[in-house]
Amino acid sequence: MTAALSQPERTFGRVHFGAADLGHKARNACLVKVADRISRHPGGTLPQKMASPSCYKSLMGLVNRDEVTHAAVLQPHVQHTKQLMREHTGVGLLVHDTTELDYSGLESVKDLGQIGNGNGRGYLCHNTLAVVPGTRQVLGLAHQILHSRPEVLKGEGVKAKRERLSRESRLWTRAVEAW
Repeated sequence: MTAALSQPERTFGRVHFGAADLGHKARNACLVKVADRISRHPGGTLPQKMASPSCYKSLMGLVNRDEVTHAAVLQPHVQHTKQLMREHTGVGLLVHDTTELDYSGLESVKDLGQIGNGNGRGYLCHNTLAVVPGTRQVLGLAHQILHSRPEVLKGEGVKAKRERLSRESRLWTRAVEAW
């Protein structure tokens, strides 16, 4: 057997999530397969991305484990991104942006906060993306915060708003301090 044949294929899932530690090698392998499927089919619903009922069932089994947390899944990708940043010799940017993840109608999802005009339910997802500006090459996600917007009492004063630890403008500071 040649050396090229003995090495596993470098897929998106292996490169970005192959170092995950979800407590069992079968879960780690499932994460790699899920990442590969999602990277091949970024649009559509999860059942469409998984392409078969058995793959979708594997995904649901994976995400419904206590060991499979946002931090545990994201950690190997962030480490990969940081390694690429260390290897890059030129200018790099850490671009921050917040988007809404809309889970309105999914009451079984815990810890949802207000989104949109206050009638929607979901999370704010604050992303820090590492980018090489000259080539516009995206190195990867350097950090991510899922934030649940709390219910704010009517009549809350300006001073109380500014002092509230859950204030959304603090997401930017938290992301920077994570570095």
